[in-house]
This record gives sequence, C-alpha cells and structure tokens, in this order.
Amino acid sequence: MKTLKILNYLIGLLFLTSSLFGCVSPMHKAVNDVHPGMDKSDVLEVLGSPKYSTRSKGMDVWQYVFYKDNTKMTKTLYFQFGSILKVGKTVVRPDLLKQAMASSNSIDEYENNIQNYLDNTKQNSNAQ
Repeated sequence: MKTLKILNYLIGLLFLTSSLFGCVSPMHKAVNDVHPGMDKSDVLEVLGSPKYSTRSKGMDVWQYVFYKDNTKMTKTLYFQFGSILKVGKTVVRPDLLKQAMASSNSIDEYENNIQNYLDNTKQNSNAQ
C-alpha cells in the first residue's frame, strides 16, 4: 500500500513537472513574439519577469537578458500606459556596448562596429 502511494506521488510529480516545463520555449525565440500594443501581463506570460526594470521619461523600461548559442543578448521593451510602445532591437553581446558606443558617432556606426567585431571573432574561431 505504501509503495502504491509513493508511485502515485511520483506519477503526479512527473505530470506536474512536464506540464510546467512542456510549453516553455527558448527565450531567443519567444522574444520575437512580443510587439507594440501588448500589455504587461501578456509579456509576462510570454517572457516571464524582466532581468531589469526601470522608469525613464514617463515610460516603464524592461530589459530581458537571454542566450543563443552561448552568446549573450538583450532585448529592451518600452511601456507607456501599461502596454508596449516600442520594442528595442536585440543587442548582441551587450558587453561590447561601451566599447562600440565610445568609438561610434551614430547608431548605424555602432551597429556596424558590433557586426565587424562579431565577423572578426567568427573568422578567428574558424581559422583555429
């Protein structure tokens, strides 16, 4: 009888675990599902809680940090009146942000600097 209770408990635990984690999608894919007009509760359902949350210029700013192929990425969402006003670009390797911004005069130049760095890194790793 005790063995049956333990077995039922384990089956229940397995079912609960699979139902909780069975529908979780990787963050790098789910982040593409957010769009302007979504409210905060919808975003929380899709992405979960943000890594950072601040308030700036009358907007709530949420930043998500995620990884794809061991590369750190961030996505910033800007909310006004409880819904997304703007979805920022995905920033690859945010650790390069300071370096790229310091040597850039515009956003386009910044993005080119980041892309050049990534291209050079990829070429160097392929050469080894």
